[in-house]
Amino acid sequence: MLAARRLALATLAEALPGPAGRTPVMLQQALAAQHSLSGAFLNVALFARNGDLVYSARPPVSRLYAAGTRPYFIEAVLQKRELLSQPFTSALTGTPVVVFALPLTDAHGQVEYVLAASLALAEAPMTAQAEGDGRLSYVMTSDGYLVSYPQRARLTHHVNEVPELNPEAALGLQGYQGWRLSDDASRVTAFARLRQAPWIVGLQAPENLVFAPLLKLREELLLAACILAALSILAAWLLSRFSVHVAGPASTAAVTPVPAPVTPGSQVIEKPTALPSPAPPGDTAVAQSPVRKPELDLDAFLQANFSGDEQRQAFVSTLSASVRKLPAEVAAVGDAMRTEPARATAILHTLKGAWGSLGARDFAESAAALETAIKTERPTSAMRTEFQEHAARLRTELESWLANHEAGPAMQPGTQPSADLLPLLRERNIGAATLYETSRPHWDKLLGQHAVKFAAAMDALDFETAERLLANAHAPTEETQRSQPVSPR
Repeated sequence: MLAARRLALATLAEALPGPAGRTPVMLQQALAAQHSLSGAFLNVALFARNGDLVYSARPPVSRLYAAGTRPYFIEAVLQKRELLSQPFTSALTGTPVVVFALPLTDAHGQVEYVLAASLALAEAPMTAQAEGDGRLSYVMTSDGYLVSYPQRARLTHHVNEVPELNPEAALGLQGYQGWRLSDDASRVTAFARLRQAPWIVGLQAPENLVFAPLLKLREELLLAACILAALSILAAWLLSRFSVHVAGPASTAAVTPVPAPVTPGSQVIEKPTALPSPAPPGDTAVAQSPVRKPELDLDAFLQANFSGDEQRQAFVSTLSASVRKLPAEVAAVGDAMRTEPARATAILHTLKGAWGSLGARDFAESAAALETAIKTERPTSAMRTEFQEHAARLRTELESWLANHEAGPAMQPGTQPSADLLPLLRERNIGAATLYETSRPHWDKLLGQHAVKFAAAMDALDFETAERLLANAHAPTEETQRSQPVSPR
């Protein structure tokens, strides 16, 4: 919106007579002929260097009006460049406005006139709005004066005079950008600075309204996970019934210590364990502590959710990247708990949903407990320790599982892996992610300074960007091969 107004004002200035021999009458006639700008600005006025009014598209409130004392007029004359004023009430129209001031120079580069176009704040298509559910958006200058606000009577006033905006508005004036929870965790405040003007956009909304879509998504994911778990249990039960039916009555016989041979193609449902030998007479049997059951059954998860080897390998590659990021995310929670509690709860919420959907219940429950403790301002020392212990245990278990499942084509000396990866990237084949993960050091060496961008593109499965980066890095090699002389036959 502001860029369009600046362009319109510059177009108007170019249509005016040049410095050579122009008179106030000529400028008045030229400005009066520009009817197309009537909808772009509230008013267009022309002032002489001494501040006297030369032309006004709208009849002025006072015929004796002069702009010589206005800050925007003084700055335009001194700086000799186009500028945007602070919000104020116009003496020409009696309306809260901001003014675009553009100086017109003579043949020697001295300011001869100042062209001013005002924009009504109450009618401008700004972002200010107030909803009945508690949401409020507004625009203020970097000095704190309201440019756009739902209550028009507040325009041009300082934010300190508006109780609804204190004390959160002070953060925006101090340069803060982004969002944060209020001290009582009841609402969210956000700020962003505009590029086209020294203005700040502010937003206030209730906390439960902002996070409502995330809560709804969590409920939907939980429902989907419950349905998937129920289907998995049903499939396992049907499979066990089918196996018993095929094996016949002999399958119900007592299990002997000698394992029965397994024929190719048969499926072992449950591995029998040998019974403990009785203790000698007179000895006291010592109870052994049970072996801890792994938290995740990823083999069953792969079997239930992925039908092909290519999909399973892509899942393994994605899981490997997530495991590598887990220590940094856990450390980020500890750092954010001291300075940015809202960021800590957001990270915990993400970890709880991501790993909980895979079946890591202990880790997800510890993350949920720590998230609740932070939000309710309860002691977090014990819960944080438990969360870190579960994270370390989960990482150890996942690394052990990945050590037996991560596999990829070995890099042979003298080969060109990019020649194998480029076709996969062009086909947008998910197997490109697997090939990349199995030989990541090669890509870092090949791509050099573009390795970080390439890694980010592959992690995001942005194969189009990855293909462009790899093709540019591989082009010199292909060019060198073409330029080599062909040996005579």
